[in-house]
Amino acid sequence: MSAMKGIEDLNRAVDWNSQVSFCDDKIVAVSEVVKILVDNLQLESVRKILLERYSRMKKWYGTASANDSEWEQTGCIIADTRRHRDVLLGIPRSLFAADNEMWCGENGILGREDVGLDLPTWMELNGSKRSERIMIVASEPKRAIHTSGNLWLSSPWAFHSKDYREHQRNPWMRTIVESFMCNKQAVVYLTDCRKIYDADEIAQNSYEEEYKTCLEKEFELFKPTVLIGYGANVYRALRPGLKVKSQCGFLQMVCDGHHEDKYNGIRTLIFAHPSGMNACHDCIWAKMKEKYAGISRRDALLKYYTEWK
Repeated sequence: MSAMKGIEDLNRAVDWNSQVSFCDDKIVAVSEVVKILVDNLQLESVRKILLERYSRMKKWYGTASANDSEWEQTGCIIADTRRHRDVLLGIPRSLFAADNEMWCGENGILGREDVGLDLPTWMELNGSKRSERIMIVASEPKRAIHTSGNLWLSSPWAFHSKDYREHQRNPWMRTIVESFMCNKQAVVYLTDCRKIYDADEIAQNSYEEEYKTCLEKEFELFKPTVLIGYGANVYRALRPGLKVKSQCGFLQMVCDGHHEDKYNGIRTLIFAHPSGMNACHDCIWAKMKEKYAGISRRDALLKYYTEWK
């Protein structure tokens, strides 16, 4: 396959409203994913809210804009959609059990700013052969500019949001996932290795064992054939016995191409994080130009993330 033909395949447009199955219970049971989160992150008091959130994501991911009233849930808050196109749902402290020390105690997570949780999501093209089951693991669900007292729900890279999938701030992930669904006939599952984020980094650093258990349970539930990790934090989480000396050392490791490893016996591919601000991307582009004269930065990065066998 020529370089340009490969890029054309990557740029195939997918009609998410009619072609994509999103959070289909036939692939993974929503109730089982919610159970993993509830059991390990002390979320029993908001279980019904999480289940309803999935119900709305499944129904409205293809057509509803961020400001549509369909996203509203009783007792919860929708973030300002002029700023957040990813349909952030805020669960206030009042809906948590008052005696929940993890969330509502003196040093509870909800006393922090920018508290976020991304609900895992999964997707495939209708009629897919399901040749691969790809689990993509990112680092943590970062939020910004939110006062304390609420847990803000989204999904990894906000794939539940039509507006955010099409937003210029999300330059790589939609095309990457579409390539996996189309070219690799894959079911794609998105999740985080650190489940909770807050601005002070208390949540992401204090509950590593809980996050590890969640990821292992998701692994058992989804049964991936390939595990893809983005960024040094994911590499550390998957292989805690290995030491990454520095962020620079990690970027050097993945600049020429993905680093291949094993996690629980499953093939694991580690890449640079696909953030548009990642300094490693210039290095990747420079390496690609040695192979493909004149290739654009965008096409070089898409090849880096998707052309693995």
